[in-house]
Amino acid sequence: MSALSAWFWNERFWLPHNVTWADLADPAPGVEYPKAGHLFIALPLALVIFAVRIVYERFIASTCAQSLHIQTGVGRRAQPNAVLEKVFTSITKNPDSRHLDGLSKQLDWEVRKVQRWFRHRRNQDKPSTHTKFCESMWRFTFYLCIFIYGFQFLWQTPWMWDTRHCWYGYPYQVMTPGLYCYYVTELAFYWSLMFSQFTDIKRKDFLIMFIHHLATVSLISFSYVNNMARVGSLVMCVHDTSDFLLEAAKLANYAKYQRLCDFLFIVFGVVFFITRLVIYPVWVLNSSMFESWAIVGPFPSWWLFNILLLVLQVLHIIWSYLIARIAVKAMLRGKELSVALYKHLIQETVCEQQSNGSRVHLLGFDLDEALIQRAQQNNPLPSRISFIPLDITSDTDALQDHLIQHGCSHFHLCLCLAVTMWVHLNHGDSGLLHLLSCLASISEHLLLEAQPWKCYRSAARRLRKLGRSDFDHFKTLKIRGDIAEHAREHLERHCGMKLIQSFGSTAWDRKLLLFKRRLD
Repeated sequence: MSALSAWFWNERFWLPHNVTWADLADPAPGVEYPKAGHLFIALPLALVIFAVRIVYERFIASTCAQSLHIQTGVGRRAQPNAVLEKVFTSITKNPDSRHLDGLSKQLDWEVRKVQRWFRHRRNQDKPSTHTKFCESMWRFTFYLCIFIYGFQFLWQTPWMWDTRHCWYGYPYQVMTPGLYCYYVTELAFYWSLMFSQFTDIKRKDFLIMFIHHLATVSLISFSYVNNMARVGSLVMCVHDTSDFLLEAAKLANYAKYQRLCDFLFIVFGVVFFITRLVIYPVWVLNSSMFESWAIVGPFPSWWLFNILLLVLQVLHIIWSYLIARIAVKAMLRGKELSVALYKHLIQETVCEQQSNGSRVHLLGFDLDEALIQRAQQNNPLPSRISFIPLDITSDTDALQDHLIQHGCSHFHLCLCLAVTMWVHLNHGDSGLLHLLSCLASISEHLLLEAQPWKCYRSAARRLRKLGRSDFDHFKTLKIRGDIAEHAREHLERHCGMKLIQSFGSTAWDRKLLLFKRRLD
């Protein structure tokens, strides 16, 4: 064990040339150099922070959420069923066709009803908006407080104004109480996040976030042990500058203040770009790589530390690209297809003759409740455009209710864009034909965009690359080849529709066909 310890703490790796651990062991009275043992206090402090978080979320954040009318429950819950619950918890949360058929026979349910139960049950395990609001409010509070403390502390330090002070006298640099408090609090917070991941509701990014927290803990600990805490404090401050803005944007989103959310996210994006793509490389990396080289010189742990900082910069570039895409979408919000279609319709002459568009109403639906919730939150015209969660292959009552509400027997126009393939793959030939028949039965006009067969092969190939089995019906489908032609034939022969216009192919090589209900 001693040999392993001696190998790990090898002075040739950790310290500059001609410096030993003994040189740092006995500082002058009142002087303290960083030691690895100093970091052990971060573990009990992490438990304290975790306990404070629980109290904060339960009594403060939860109260704020309720005052903003954020409900604690989830969406539609699955009806209690012992058999399906046992399969869900013990066997699979995403049953394949074999399991679905067996459960359908065992319960005397339709396969679609079993599928719907599993979808609702999976949604139950997703964290509610209330839970996410409380979590974000805790992070917002911590990030804001630690940023204020760190910025106020660094304002009084010489190395904030002249980064060469990060290296003057290295490694004989005193660990001040303020710097120690900053470091240990940051380290304890990320330890607490690692603890809480195992008690919080499991999310899709569990592994990614765990690795992120582990890497953060490792980098903070590493920079403390080899006394690069001064430049490390600059790194932490740069990162804390934008973190609380992101959490603030999340809070606005959960509270359904969409304009505030968009504004905060754009501000976050600007601050993120400035701090991570300008200040970090020009201020921090320049000091860590070039000023330190000139003042101290390189040594093994110096190389490792700078490699980690460069990797961090690569991540900054990737994240900046992703944030830029989201920010552009936020700035262009309100120009989605449904809104653009509505604005186009009310400008048409026929609509102007009908009380300036007062009779134009749009309804959008999807079986993904999360997408519908997002559409509802971002809907700029809720009195004219509605969104509802619906599986049209098994339930059309909501559509009939919507028609009755507006005094209509049919929708004047239905758009089915890039949907047919997914219904076909998951419900087979009969599911595709049933979808077309349902749409035809409620439409006067139907605009259909059917994915070509090559999209089916691409979807199946992507699924296999993810290590999952093929779609339930992919290999047994009899409707293949020109899917749009098969759809046209079914609609004209069996659904009382006729093709009145073919708009050619879209940019994705998909035919766009417009059908009209025959009068005879």
